[in-house]
Amino acid sequence: MRRCLNIWKGSKNLGGAGGHPCLRVFSDSAVFHLMVSYPPTCVSDKKSSNLELDGCVGVRQLGSVLKRRRWIVRRKLEDWKTSDIAAALRIDERTVYRWWSLYRKYGWEGLAVRSKAPHTYWRTPQATVELILKLRRKWNWGPCKIEGYLKNHALGEVAVIAGHTTIHKILNQHGLNNPISKPRKVWGKRRFQRPYSNNLWQSDFKMTDSDEWMISFLDDHSRFVPGSETHYNPTGEHAIHLLKNCIRQYGKPDQILTDQGTQFHPARGDLSTFTEFCSGNGIEHIKASIRRPSTIGKIEAFHKAYDCESWMFKTHQQFIHYWNYERPHQGIGYQYPANTYFRDLKTLTDVSG
Repeated sequence: MRRCLNIWKGSKNLGGAGGHPCLRVFSDSAVFHLMVSYPPTCVSDKKSSNLELDGCVGVRQLGSVLKRRRWIVRRKLEDWKTSDIAAALRIDERTVYRWWSLYRKYGWEGLAVRSKAPHTYWRTPQATVELILKLRRKWNWGPCKIEGYLKNHALGEVAVIAGHTTIHKILNQHGLNNPISKPRKVWGKRRFQRPYSNNLWQSDFKMTDSDEWMISFLDDHSRFVPGSETHYNPTGEHAIHLLKNCIRQYGKPDQILTDQGTQFHPARGDLSTFTEFCSGNGIEHIKASIRRPSTIGKIEAFHKAYDCESWMFKTHQQFIHYWNYERPHQGIGYQYPANTYFRDLKTLTDVSG
């Protein structure tokens, strides 16, 4: 059935400039008939949508992908321009070319809708799954840290390395995922890292859950902790005593970065005993600005890990050994801090006294 519109004699083409590309004009004696070929996006008339128009199908019957493809081919067989077909369907011209080439190569069967599901489903080997669950239950690591461990330290244990997305799915399947209640707060945008070991150490005091004060030194480049102790009182003398032991074992750093606590910066503004010790041994003491914890963010991250993971160890030094030799660190490509520290260490320089 054809739906025709009577138009004024002399009209040539309503699909030209300013017209719709789906409108085509044919002459029949004294009256011009306008045949309308409806693409899926051009018809809103409920009656006309159920009519077959010049070999075409109404919009409601063109809802499926297959019928849209057939509509494209039929218009190409009628010598429609590719740009007109693309404009009528509001699609890219490359889509029209693709389905037209498939039709020319395979016929109408080439337009069939094929499933995009993979032919084979990849399953993570059971050995990898068991190692992932073991690391999660033992150390409570997240997907990214587990992925880093598998890539850098588990090549001999498993044959297949899983990505963090797959690891996250595995943890969900076994009920081991503990999502955070709200997004983490980000402090600062500027990040820095010294080029080699012993170039800069960060230091700070922290109150532990056992009501003791922990003083630690952390290498800025490798995140290696050369020394950490707990005391009942946070004094500058304890910091100096620990620094002497660290220097005797690992050499002295070029600089030490601390906050402006009274152990490192007296309230009266004079030089502290800690600063005098550093200056007397050729170490530059740098103090962070007030209320800028992100400046010593690496030692703060160490404190956060201590709060979350130290409960798994009987003694303080067991946790320090775990941090240096067994715990992959994200900031250094999930390498162990000890490996990075000794690899990038230039020289060991001792300080007498």
